[in-house]
Amino acid sequence: GYDENHQTLNLIEQEVLKRGLTAMDSLAVAVIARSFAVANCRADNFFSELDRWIQKAGNQIFHHFRPTQFGILIAAIAKSSIGFTLKQSMITALINDFERLPSLEEYTCHSLCNVVWACATINMRADSLLHKVADSINRRMDEMTPFDWTSTLTSFASLQHDATSKVEVWIRESVSGTPGLQSWESSLLATLYYAVIISNSADKDSLTFIETIEEEIVRRDLFTFSTKDLTLVAWAHIAGDRSNQEFLLSITSHLCPLIPTCSRESLNRLSLVLYASTSKQERLDSELAKSLHMAVESLKPSAPKPSAFHRKVAETLLSMKVKYVDEYPVFNRAYWIDIVIFDEGRPTIALEVDGPIHFMRGFADYSDRLRSGPLQKLATKLKRRLLEKEGWIVVSVPYFEWDQNEDKKEYLTRKLKAAVLRDKLVNMGFSL
Repeated sequence: GYDENHQTLNLIEQEVLKRGLTAMDSLAVAVIARSFAVANCRADNFFSELDRWIQKAGNQIFHHFRPTQFGILIAAIAKSSIGFTLKQSMITALINDFERLPSLEEYTCHSLCNVVWACATINMRADSLLHKVADSINRRMDEMTPFDWTSTLTSFASLQHDATSKVEVWIRESVSGTPGLQSWESSLLATLYYAVIISNSADKDSLTFIETIEEEIVRRDLFTFSTKDLTLVAWAHIAGDRSNQEFLLSITSHLCPLIPTCSRESLNRLSLVLYASTSKQERLDSELAKSLHMAVESLKPSAPKPSAFHRKVAETLLSMKVKYVDEYPVFNRAYWIDIVIFDEGRPTIALEVDGPIHFMRGFADYSDRLRSGPLQKLATKLKRRLLEKEGWIVVSVPYFEWDQNEDKKEYLTRKLKAAVLRDKLVNMGFSL
């Protein structure tokens, strides 16, 4: 039982802290961290102590952990349910030290895939390290499993890294013969479809590969896929702006009677698919729309808690006497607009307060990142695209722009005026 397992894990956490991490075998530390992560047990005290140990050890950490143990440890931290700041602290320290290693050949491809995945979980584009990892994988492609391939491509693609296209080519080469994709588990096939689409490659070979994956998915019994798998596939289809409506319809038709069994995450994805692929009139008569609405309402989802950055922006708007509402639900509560500003009583402007979590991180210092501007995450781009499709005027307030501008009122006024003007020009037929 879930509760009994967590009680046992809490007792283990207390015992580990009593003994101290330095008194424990390194494999034991890695395996315990992995156990907490897999069981979705936060174990904040354990991971806080682990963070202190990692920071103190520095590059000596690699004398404690063998290559395979290091792969287990960094994957456990990435998968754990601890807070983002603590996770970021540990992974950043480990990656910084890992980058200084003279060679990666002692590390298995699976361990290297875990390193890339860990970077992706905290949006860290460690460019030189990621290129080294890609080169190492290229020399040992025969060691890669379908799980390793999907994990690696997803991570590189989510980081929008230069090596993404190379990894995709290597995957295409690895499945070009017999049995090809037919030997892949359905869950991995779904993840591969998502990864190839978010890699955002428009070349002919990539588009042909996407079509090949779609054919393999519909060739199978869709019950071999979980609802999580299929909602990921449907979400990827609309995120990639695909036009294979027959394929999408087969997925959504299969999912419709299964909606009561879907998780909150899957319901969100499916709601976004519905809004992206149908008109307002079509949604009025849609069984999918009705089922989704009932399922979401039964969960009674609450609005997210505004961040400190969000509150500062809202306080500035209040001082400007702007009428607004915090955390406005849209798309069947799949999204919450941070701040909605009203025009003549109508919700018109979607103001998105984009903190660091919406952007990629690199090793460059803060001033360098301000000059070039961090890359926006794909999920954030999709949210903006869907809001604009529904007629919202979308205004983004990135954290780095906010920090740069001392006069916050003048900055917000300028952003709002520019967005309204742009919307008017688009409505007049200008191409911007």
